[in-house]
Amino acid sequence: MKLAKSKGWISQRRALLQLTPELQTALRNGEIAIRTARSLAQVPPEEQVQAWNSERQRKHQDTEQDSAPTDNGHKPAVRVPVTAAKVTRIFRRLDADGLHALIQALTDRH
Repeated sequence: MKLAKSKGWISQRRALLQLTPELQTALRNGEIAIRTARSLAQVPPEEQVQAWNSERQRKHQDTEQDSAPTDNGHKPAVRVPVTAAKVTRIFRRLDADGLHALIQALTDRH
């Protein structure tokens, strides 16, 4: 049976089996990005959850700093993470007119 996936892709996904069951569940639930999970899989199992909690705390602090008022007293816009899957879904919803409008807007911006 062929999966149409590269050996590297399969190897990277197999490495995720090194995650603790708790982190595997979080990955399946979309709470952890694949890239983060691959990094965590390289950490000894007894330290993985602590490393993930540290990473989440760091990201939370970064978010708080990003939302702190600026010199003019306004809070900056909140950045929403955009995944490749989200972009793909958006492009699939575009009809020809919408795609043309997007291309035009991007062209006008440059």
